[in-house]
Amino acid sequence: EGNGDFMTQRFFYGWVVLAAAFVIISMSIGTLFTLGVFLRPIEESMGWSRSGIGAIGLFNWIVMGAGGVVSGFVSDRLGTRRVVMVGAVLLGLGLVLSSYVQQVWQLYVTFGLLEGAGVSAFYVPLTVLAIKWFEGRRGMAAAVVSAGNGLGILALAPLSRLLINEFDWRVAFLVLGNLAWV
Repeated sequence: EGNGDFMTQRFFYGWVVLAAAFVIISMSIGTLFTLGVFLRPIEESMGWSRSGIGAIGLFNWIVMGAGGVVSGFVSDRLGTRRVVMVGAVLLGLGLVLSSYVQQVWQLYVTFGLLEGAGVSAFYVPLTVLAIKWFEGRRGMAAAVVSAGNGLGILALAPLSRLLINEFDWRVAFLVLGNLAWV
């Protein structure tokens, strides 16, 4: 396959898949961990208890865990692309609708259920997909996808704080939701 010259080598599409999985995981997991940044602003704005808001994180993780099993099963049958697209719609919808909540139970539905279900559609299917592309370097592929977790937390928590400080928590949720759709 060529003489080793860069221009004669075929481009390996697995790198695109791996990069996309990394970015998607970064965004989704990052939004999941932003709840801590939103606690005080929501508490002060809405008068809800911090524990009531914080418990949404637990609910979110339960939904994400159960959803991961479902998304893996569905991904095997219908394909990763379909599962990821549904996840993107749910993630963005959950975040955008979180900006409109008026009652704490609504935040359980939007951030807890919809956002949790959206995130669950990414991690397992995208990790498996990336691993399939890297026959000889599966551990490396899994590590790169998993590294998206850390980057997402490092990038989106400060972004959320900036948006909350400059605007308010509702605008921050709206921006995050639109970023998830992008």
